[in-house]
Amino acid sequence: MPRARFTAMALCLLALTACAYMPWNKKPPAPPDPVHELTVTGADGAPATAFPQYWKRNTLVVDLQSASGTGSITLKPGESAKWPVRIALRVREDRHQSLVA
Repeated sequence: MPRARFTAMALCLLALTACAYMPWNKKPPAPPDPVHELTVTGADGAPATAFPQYWKRNTLVVDLQSASGTGSITLKPGESAKWPVRIALRVREDRHQSLVA
């Protein structure tokens, strides 16, 4: 009987120790720091501030997920007057849009 009790205790301790390594105990990564490398303007020439920009390694990411399905924007170099070497555009896919045959 003492051996069974010891084994049960050891298994409980092992299970509790494993809970410390579960994914729900990890903190989410910090959001990237916003930057302002490119000037974004709408079709009317007004500045569009709804599109955050941030660096992911050596790539400038422009987040266009808040954009509507129509319209246009213009990207121009900011104060540095230089284009980043790599630019990525993050967009949202509209899965509910019907296809025209």
